[in-house]
Amino acid sequence: MESNVEPGLYPWLRADYIQLVDQLSAGKLHHATLLHGVAGLGKRQLIKRFAQRVTCSQPVANKACGQCKSCLLFQAGSHPDHYFIAPLNDKKQISIDQIRYATSKVNETGLISTVRVISIEQLDLLTESAANALLKALEEPPQGVYFLLASAQLNHVPATIASRCYKLNIKTPNPQRLAAWLTKKTNVAVTPQQLFSFENSPLRNLTAIEEGTYQQIAQVEHCYIELITSLAQRSNQPDVIALATRDLVNQLEIAQDSFGGVEVIRLLQLINQRLIKENVAQGEPSVKPDTLLKLSAGLVTLKEMINKTPSINPLLQLQQLIVELSLK
Repeated sequence: MESNVEPGLYPWLRADYIQLVDQLSAGKLHHATLLHGVAGLGKRQLIKRFAQRVTCSQPVANKACGQCKSCLLFQAGSHPDHYFIAPLNDKKQISIDQIRYATSKVNETGLISTVRVISIEQLDLLTESAANALLKALEEPPQGVYFLLASAQLNHVPATIASRCYKLNIKTPNPQRLAAWLTKKTNVAVTPQQLFSFENSPLRNLTAIEEGTYQQIAQVEHCYIELITSLAQRSNQPDVIALATRDLVNQLEIAQDSFGGVEVIRLLQLINQRLIKENVAQGEPSVKPDTLLKLSAGLVTLKEMINKTPSINPLLQLQQLIVELSLK
């Protein structure tokens, strides 16, 4: 059945697409569907393909026909009954004016058919007033109107909105299959172990390969392991910690241009978590578990501190954390 889905749809989205089409065909599609999952899963592609299927006047099985007037307008980005909402180019949030405009239009009779669709990407970026306006529309949905919503941060979506939606969790692909897909896509050998830095997100990993970020991560991980080793052996090699810290900070300064301050700390957390899991699996771990656990607790505190005070220097605070750990 999956062979009948829209061509070019990411393979890990096919089952979710079919589920939505089945609900539509059975007349059971919820008036508001909220897709959620980590960033970089292709939720925008899924919304776009399904919105075209919803508005298509001559669908072929699971697919939009691609030839009717509705499909041609949709593909040209000018379908009069489809409203795509995302933050405007110079804005960081979705405004109340954007929501009011779309909801007022779908309250009118459809220009092509009786079906109208509002697609909202990054639902978590609604202003408070925009969220209230959307909530009102969800509470009293017009006949024949569907809301297709998406967010990579479900915990930031107002609970009042989320509770009025059918929530579809878009899951990350199997690591082995994702690694194979990335290898085929890029002609670069990728292993499942490399995917952790971007939380097994397909498109974030794809970007990392294309931009050479994997090499940066490998350097950071190497320096981090050197630091952990020096901390574990500090009684015999006190001067090595300073050198290992300097090397790690130098690599993080390079990575910071790609990741940002909070994200480099998150990268260290992910590396640390993987090392803890590997140590648990080993009969005789190469790195003392207490060193990893102390660093884990310190990194959590450090990330919380950066979130509360974005102006602080994360690398300076990291160095202070390492000094404190070396003295314990």
